[in-house]
Amino acid sequence: MESKSKYNFSIEYADGSIIDMHEMGLWVEYFHILSPDVERKLSQIQGRHGASQTSSRIGKRKIKIRFQMEANSAEEFESLKHQVFHVFYQDQQFKIVRDIFPTKHLFAVQEGEYDLDNITQEDAEFELTLTMLDPFIYGQERGVTLNDVSAPFILTNYGRRPVKPNFKFTLSGLTTHLDIIGDTDYMRIGQPYTVDQTPYLSHEIIWTADGKDLNDWVFTSFSPDGAVKSGEIAASGEDFFPSTYGTGSNWHGPALVQSVGSVRSNYIVTAYFSLKANAGQKGRAEVYMLNESGTIIGKIAVVSRSTTGKVEVEINIRNGIKQHFLVSKEWKFDNFFGYIEIKKDDKTFTGSVAQQEFNVEGKIYTRYKEQFTFEDLNNDYQLDLAAISQHFAAYGTEQVPSKSTIRKIEAEKLNEQSNGVPYIGDNGDVFEIDFKSTSILRNGEPFNQKDFGARFFDLKPGDNIFVASPSNVIEELQVKWRDIEL
Repeated sequence: MESKSKYNFSIEYADGSIIDMHEMGLWVEYFHILSPDVERKLSQIQGRHGASQTSSRIGKRKIKIRFQMEANSAEEFESLKHQVFHVFYQDQQFKIVRDIFPTKHLFAVQEGEYDLDNITQEDAEFELTLTMLDPFIYGQERGVTLNDVSAPFILTNYGRRPVKPNFKFTLSGLTTHLDIIGDTDYMRIGQPYTVDQTPYLSHEIIWTADGKDLNDWVFTSFSPDGAVKSGEIAASGEDFFPSTYGTGSNWHGPALVQSVGSVRSNYIVTAYFSLKANAGQKGRAEVYMLNESGTIIGKIAVVSRSTTGKVEVEINIRNGIKQHFLVSKEWKFDNFFGYIEIKKDDKTFTGSVAQQEFNVEGKIYTRYKEQFTFEDLNNDYQLDLAAISQHFAAYGTEQVPSKSTIRKIEAEKLNEQSNGVPYIGDNGDVFEIDFKSTSILRNGEPFNQKDFGARFFDLKPGDNIFVASPSNVIEELQVKWRDIEL
């Protein structure tokens, strides 16, 4: 099969792998996309002829594709046939890019069955019907980058359908809000302040340790939970890690402590862990919160204690022998790369556990997050934070995890301001508002301060005029969207 069919196409899967029909040995006879399946709801009005339309929508649509396939032997033919079955049967939709329209793509999935019509033992034809659960064809990605938004700007949708844009703001200074204002819709995150209100920082970092060195870290006077102190912690320049665990018949490993520089009754402590364990490997990485006397007031940890190597996450607070777990459970992912955070705001404790990963640009973002709250109604856990301890442990002579590190630990203080409006961002912060997924991110983290009346609006076909504010703190605005057609 030397030349390609003009109807040839490629399939791209969720993992990024691509299969070209021609390279696979299939000749595409035709590729026919059926019309949209328009669904309309109608109602009858008493005393009037006909009907009134109450709503309409585009349902799923079909693609009919006919192939020729040939092989050099019956055995090769059978192998190719089953390869075809695997190519089109997928748990998720896959992307199709046609050679005739390389800048456009659509998504489809197989429904139902199909059979091959054998011409000989080595040749066959077959027709396959795919379903477009998403009925639209996506065209060229377009975008603009603006370094000055002091004047209104125009975004042109060259497609035939309304599209959902993506706005990415990079800030040059403090702001309490961001606005995108169009002719009929607006998007706002945060809140502007009036002359009677005062903007303020709701929280500030007072202490941080990021694995560059072990300066100011000292040995602990307390013993970590159920463990013997032994071994040593090292700093790689990027992470803290156990250079040795020492020895012990149970949990054992090194522990260091450092003052956060002040005593805080309300605080946020965040630790960024990486724990990767295979079956049979056991280990833990923990961060303890301590008061002025060096007594444990809480702990955040990732642990691999089972024979499967599954990771568990823990957040607990304590006062002497009394303790409460905000969470203690097996984590959703096999390995942990992310952060665990505890926030104390008077009687309210909030715990967060987040799984992170690198995006295509090599930047870390949060792919999954869970939160847990506890109200200390009886004032059982109203103890001040004064110091942070880090601890790594192995279990007996069991194999240790293939990776166990702490990337960074931060402590923050909470600020209060009567009749104040908190800042939502500062110089270097990046806010991304994705109107298609209806998600808002701040530096890769979910951000949940959308104004009640704001909408994730569309770019209508043609020109769309917008104003972005406050323009004096927007260093750069990137907007992306993709043309859509039927």
